[in-house]
Amino acid sequence: MLDNHALTRDVIPSAKKAAKITLFKLLSSGLVPEGLTARLLGVLGIGYCKVTEPRERVFITRFMNGCAGGFCVSIDFDNRREGRAEVNRRATFEILALCEEFDIPATWAICGITAVKEREAFESILSSRVGNEIAVHTFDHVDFSSQSCTEELARSQILRTLELLPPRAGRATFVFPWNRMGHLELLREMGFIAYRGRDRKLAYPSKNNGLWDIHPLFYLSERNYTHSGVLRALLDLAMSSEALFHLWFHPWNLEVAGDVPRYINDTIRPLFEYADLKRRQGDLWVCTLGELANYCEARSKARVSYREVKGSMEIDVKCKIEDARFNSKQLLTLGVEMPGEATDVKASLDGVQVEEGALAIRKFGRGSRALYLNMLFDNPLKHVKLEFLRE
Repeated sequence: MLDNHALTRDVIPSAKKAAKITLFKLLSSGLVPEGLTARLLGVLGIGYCKVTEPRERVFITRFMNGCAGGFCVSIDFDNRREGRAEVNRRATFEILALCEEFDIPATWAICGITAVKEREAFESILSSRVGNEIAVHTFDHVDFSSQSCTEELARSQILRTLELLPPRAGRATFVFPWNRMGHLELLREMGFIAYRGRDRKLAYPSKNNGLWDIHPLFYLSERNYTHSGVLRALLDLAMSSEALFHLWFHPWNLEVAGDVPRYINDTIRPLFEYADLKRRQGDLWVCTLGELANYCEARSKARVSYREVKGSMEIDVKCKIEDARFNSKQLLTLGVEMPGEATDVKASLDGVQVEEGALAIRKFGRGSRALYLNMLFDNPLKHVKLEFLRE
């Protein structure tokens, strides 16, 4: 049967949708004061928390590769209605194919009962060629914030789900059913490092009870079909704010009048194409929730010192990660503001010359430039030497 409501949405442009695009573009321009930005986003139910960090000549960048913003996708693989099992199955296959096409990994939050009942779709998630992260979403979709959810029940819900997952999967990120938080100390005890929080925010991840809260920003559902323009404008706003765009949805959300490919091609494909473009341009880090939490943890532990002499700089970066839940070997990106007269740079890392392709020099701030160098902390101290060149 033809869905007249869906047809109306296609034919008649949404004034609200156009207004959101215009608003996000305006906020991305940087011309709107911080206080007004927060109020305007608050009207849309989006919290705004821009943390202004003192900018030094030498710093660890907020996101990997010196990117202006971050982009992650979390997908709740939980379907508790028999009538939408087929849509859930088809949409899972379609979104996996799209992720592989654009090499965009997602964090798949696995609800155990759905994994058991929809085994084929679950196995396709596990076997995907993209580096997907597998997260825990409880076994029976239990509300962890409820007083009836005891610690014993919460632990059982986690362990039953972990039994279905491959070794080493599922211990990084936890996704609360309905984003209703609870038992954070238990999650930390069981080895988790991150969760998807409750409040929608345009922000940088924050730490709570030893866990990184990867704030969600936009929930994709049947109601925002064809909102690809809104999504792209919101991604621009995240990059201009040095913030994270965290998109989340259920596979069964991705249909319009029962048509799954139509929804994905009209709404998600344009966003993924744009995210891939911004990643190739060096503006956007596309990551999973666990990857982001590991980066944030290492960045929070890093300490930078440097010495300048005319035409050169020596930099020491210390980063010791003592919490065994996090990666013991973690990449961090070093940023260095370039002297105005420098046209190029030679670099060495721990006495070894850095190859030309490993350094990136891009615009930084207003009219200035910065170079970016990724460093693997396989030991707690890294030494960088830079020689700035002139023509």
